[in-house]
Formats: sequence, structure tokens, C-alpha cells
Amino acid sequence: MEYNELDRRRELVASLRDLADFIENVKGVPLPDSCSLSIYRGVLPFENGMHYGMDTKEGAALLADRIGTFNKAYTDSIVTFRKPFGEHASINWLMVRDQVCEKVQVGTVRKAAEPEQIIPAKPERDEPLYEWHCGSVKAHLPQPSSIDMPIEGEYLPQSPEPLQLVPGTGVGVITTEEGDDIPF
Repeated sequence: MEYNELDRRRELVASLRDLADFIENVKGVPLPDSCSLSIYRGVLPFENGMHYGMDTKEGAALLADRIGTFNKAYTDSIVTFRKPFGEHASINWLMVRDQVCEKVQVGTVRKAAEPEQIIPAKPERDEPLYEWHCGSVKAHLPQPSSIDMPIEGEYLPQSPEPLQLVPGTGVGVITTEEGDDIPF
């Protein structure tokens, strides 16, 4: 299937409208603190038929020109252009820093000598191994007569059962009543 930017744009806009409708109309669920969309390794079409990856100096410059005002943030390896939309929404464009920026030595810093360190050996030992057993999520739905309404300002505790982790992977899985596994 060939990439079609117009179709992709329409699909994304429809999905965002569905999200907004859900937030607006479904009462009784926690609201997100914020909504942030992230783009990594995006491609920018240019007027001459060329396409620039965001991870190029030309692509980053073209992106900055197109999005107008934005905030810029850095880590050791990533540059982020963040465009806020009010207090609760933003779009983040993430780029590989060493491909967008130029690393320039501007001086030197004298570092103090560090003493030699010997790392002690660890003896053979048994360490605990854990699994999470969550069972059916819907089985824990409160019955209407058992719901205690909190006093205004009272803390509402979260579910006592955390999500299940797939052993050895660090990946969580939610199993729905229909048996679908949804990795997150």
C-alpha cells in the first residue's frame, strides 16, 4: 500500500475527533492530565518534490519554519520541538541531536583525579521472582449498593490489583473479557 499523506491526515483528524468526543461525552472516567502527540522520524514534503527527514538540518529548519512558535528542549541524544495548544495538549517532534545539531568543542574543563575502585564480588544467592496475577478486571466492578461516595476532597485509592507483566519482558498485558491481549 502506498503512503498517501492526505488519507493519513484525514484518518488522524477523525481519530482525534473521536478522542475529543469520548472525553466530552463519557462521564465518570478519569480525565488525562494532558494529551501529547509525538512524531519521531517524520518526513517533510518540500515544494520542489524533495522530501526531507526531520533528522537532517534542512528538515529541522523546514519543520521550524512550518510550525511557527515552539519550545525547544534537549537531552544528550534528542532535540524536541514542542508546540503547546493551551495548557493540556501539545505536539512533540523528536529528532536525533547529532544529526540535527553540530557538536563543537568550546573549551576544556579540568577534572579531578578519581581513586582506583575495587568492586567487591557478590556471593551466590537466591533472589525473589515475582509475577502479577490480576484475574478478570470486570470481576472487581462495584455493585451499585456497595459504592461509598467519597467526601469532597477525599483521596480515591486506585485499584488494589496492578496490571500483569509478561515474565522476563517488562511488558504489561491487559486481558479483556473476550480474551484479547492488548500489550502496552
